[in-house]
Amino acid sequence: MKKQRCPNFDALSGKPMTLPFIFSDGDAKPLIGKCRGFGAITGRGKAYETTIGVYTAEGDYHNITIDLRVKCAIPTFIIGDTQFYYPVVRCSTIDRKVDPNTGIMKME
Repeated sequence: MKKQRCPNFDALSGKPMTLPFIFSDGDAKPLIGKCRGFGAITGRGKAYETTIGVYTAEGDYHNITIDLRVKCAIPTFIIGDTQFYYPVVRCSTIDRKVDPNTGIMKME
């Protein structure tokens, strides 16, 4: 199998990001935020997976794990004007808040 090249998500940091999301209340709707670049390392990832950080205007931070081996028939998320077709295989929400202007974790 040909090794999939990973896009440089750090270069997209700060750009608008949208993806389908199921929120904790069970409501399914778009998650709209900003890309934070490559996400935090979870220690659970496979060699063919990578994480992308996304943060919202409310200061919520999520790690979105994607599988780089597969391309879906339809876009699965958008960063800036670019559509990406990698399947989302895992999402984790970070308990702490981030500064919604910078994406930097708050230490309070």
